Amino acid sequence: MEPSAPLIRAGLDAGTAYTRCVLIEWVNGRPRLRSASIVPSDGWEQGRIRNVDAVAGSVSAAAMAAGIRAGAEIDTVTAGYADSFNQMEALNASLERSGLRVADYVVEGEAALLATTSDLMRQGGITAAAIGVESTELAYSDLTGGIRTVSVPMGAREFTQDIASLFDLPFAEAEHRKVTVGSIARSSLEEKATPLQEILEARAGQYLHMLEFQIEELAGQLPPPGGLILTGGGACLPGLCDYAEELLQCPVRLGQVVGVAEWPLELSAPSWAVAAGLALHGGIAHGW
Repeated sequence: MEPSAPLIRAGLDAGTAYTRCVLIEWVNGRPRLRSASIVPSDGWEQGRIRNVDAVAGSVSAAAMAAGIRAGAEIDTVTAGYADSFNQMEALNASLERSGLRVADYVVEGEAALLATTSDLMRQGGITAAAIGVESTELAYSDLTGGIRTVSVPMGAREFTQDIASLFDLPFAEAEHRKVTVGSIARSSLEEKATPLQEILEARAGQYLHMLEFQIEELAGQLPPPGGLILTGGGACLPGLCDYAEELLQCPVRLGQVVGVAEWPLELSAPSWAVAAGLALHGGIAHGW
């Protein structure tokens, strides 16, 4: 008797900057990474799908690359979306044109929460934030394990726009400066902030107060009992976790994937949490 094929689920995170695909297989009831891929996203402009065919090409390339690495053909995915996203028709069209079938759509914040916490953690009233380019998707798991989500209309783009405006830089150059030297970390309270740090701190303060308001709406209290997890590319700004802890008065950490066997160090960045959570959701939905 031939051994049965492994149970594999694919998570697809079609972001405005990058498209990620994660394949997770279930071995003896436990999730294990099978493969992962990332490709630049085409067809997006200012958070909107402008070219369905280009988006479809990025989606297809990410799924194909992950499938080739896993030695498996991927035809079905669990896809993420933002609560505030008003282009589901365009996203659907892009995925259909890519040749992939969507088993389910899951809010990005919920996917991030699923990937970065255990079942026990989610019973402690914990919040995850998936920081995208255009928005932030919050998910709160209450003390019974139920999940509530909300979208905050601010993301990483505003940080870059502030740099571009105040330093009179093209957007691409401002983004490069933010990614390469941007930081709100201080070695001491006496250390004088640079002009770049001042800009980023001011925006981070406004951003975190917006999160604070929405977290209170979701959790019914502040601070959230289980703290806050930051995921997505926007979470990588040095010093953001410490600044959030100071303002929100709760534990804050970067979201790394937990509970998935053979998850490598090179995929430890919080930008992988959503894709991993989507794949996990696909397996859980099938009772695995």
